[in-house]
Amino acid sequence: FLITTNTWIVSLVLLFVSCSSAASEKKHSKVRGATTNHDDTMIQRRNRRKLQGMEDLGTGTMEVAFTFAPIEVFETISPYPSEAPVSPSPTQNPTPLPTPLVTPEETTELSCPLLGGLVPGIGCIPCFSSEAMVQVEHDGLRRMEELQLGDKVLTKNGRYESIYSFGHYDSQTEATYLQFAPSNMELSPLHLIFTKGSDTAVPASQIKVGDVLSSGQAVSAIRSVQRRGAYAPFTASGTIVVNDELASSFVSLQGTTWIEWAGGWSTGISAHTGALAFEAPHRLYSQWFNKKESYTADGRSTWVAAAHDFFHWLYVVNESMLVQMMLSIPIAVVIGAFCLFEWILSQHAGCYVVAILCGGCFLLQTNYRFQSCKNKSKED
Repeated sequence: FLITTNTWIVSLVLLFVSCSSAASEKKHSKVRGATTNHDDTMIQRRNRRKLQGMEDLGTGTMEVAFTFAPIEVFETISPYPSEAPVSPSPTQNPTPLPTPLVTPEETTELSCPLLGGLVPGIGCIPCFSSEAMVQVEHDGLRRMEELQLGDKVLTKNGRYESIYSFGHYDSQTEATYLQFAPSNMELSPLHLIFTKGSDTAVPASQIKVGDVLSSGQAVSAIRSVQRRGAYAPFTASGTIVVNDELASSFVSLQGTTWIEWAGGWSTGISAHTGALAFEAPHRLYSQWFNKKESYTADGRSTWVAAAHDFFHWLYVVNESMLVQMMLSIPIAVVIGAFCLFEWILSQHAGCYVVAILCGGCFLLQTNYRFQSCKNKSKED
């Protein structure tokens, strides 16, 4: 409508100009003579043709305006009055967005610096963050990054046990951890943790809001946090109290509570029990021969790294149950012997060692006497 109105106004202005020009020409026609009258007639005709052309142009403009005006109107003009947006007051601080909660499905997508990146299907394995708090005997609470070999830390059943090794000790690793409220315990998704009334540790990725941990507190929220540093202190019982919650020293390579054969068949051995048994040679070696240890480039103990990579291949990468059984059975026999020997030493070690030595000497002496008597009887 506006475009059409403007067109008619332009036409009227041009008509007015044309009429003014014609009047001016007529005013001077007497001076100019016949030639001037002829020119005036030509000018009037020309002006009329211009006016007719402008009217045609106006009609065409009206058609174009009718065709495209709705688009322009919808883009720039609203048929209804709208409220102006209210800008926030400069004195008001915007409410910070809460940290998104983590679901069990999302925990397997957390980044992991070990094994060349994220372990497919099982997530990340750096263990505890540097922010975790541990109770040290005669020293009170300490941050995880402040612990050292030989420190006695609070473990299962209220006992203090020495740290004989760090499965993972890296102050530079950046990783994503799960944080359980209200204790603010921070650990990796694969790390094992105990719940109330259960002696079987489960992966942290299986904990849900509402689950009751060992301290008796229910988990109110689970968040994902980014931290620098990864630590995994090993104790004789394979347990440690972190932020008042009982956790295992180990992780589940398969991301499950129980060790499974290929195809999902359960072995009946929990991930915590299996890891604790396989650590028996390491515990004995650290206790009797070597109090120091070295670490790989990614912060893992050289002893733990070799065993970890082997069992990761055997139970995670390998898909043959036959291969798993053929390798697991002889390994279990050897590990069982180490566990038996460790148990004997742990139960009043001096008395048992003396009893074993005396029993061995007695058997050797008895066998010697028996052989001597047998030889004499043959001679007679």
